Amino acid sequence: RYSENPKELDLTDLDVSEIHNFECIFYELSKIEIIDISGWNTSKARNFINCFAECTNLKEIIGIEDLDTSNVVEFTNMFCICKSLEKLDVSKWNTQNVDSITGFVRHCKKLKTVKGLENWDYKQLEWVNGAFADCPVLDNIDLSSWDFLQCPKIHFRTAHEMFVDSPKLQ
Repeated sequence: RYSENPKELDLTDLDVSEIHNFECIFYELSKIEIIDISGWNTSKARNFINCFAECTNLKEIIGIEDLDTSNVVEFTNMFCICKSLEKLDVSKWNTQNVDSITGFVRHCKKLKTVKGLENWDYKQLEWVNGAFADCPVLDNIDLSSWDFLQCPKIHFRTAHEMFVDSPKLQ
């Protein structure tokens, strides 16, 4: 849909129902501040690697909370270096198949809250290194329900790096 504002990308109701791989679809869209993906059918999606990575001025993703993530395996670097993003709601996401959240919100300098992590099915996670690293103002996440001892495949040698340089999460 055409937008008068070159800083907004309105993709409302775009038919993405047959797409399996969302890797890098918005990668490095550095001038975009708002992306609207409301109404997207992502039920066949398997991969969101670098999907919004390096969207350095991105402040808001309308509809992100409603993505169907039930078949997704990788969220690697999904929001990495989204330096202007301040909040993220992932509370409705079905993460039963996700094995990697490496660099999930790494280097999100203004990110203050990630809502809904306590609802995630985390037991199949293998890769978590740097998931919340270098997020200096991130102070509102709830991982109280997570028990990595219940993750038989997790790579513990990198799990300790999950919160590196995120002082409010230490």
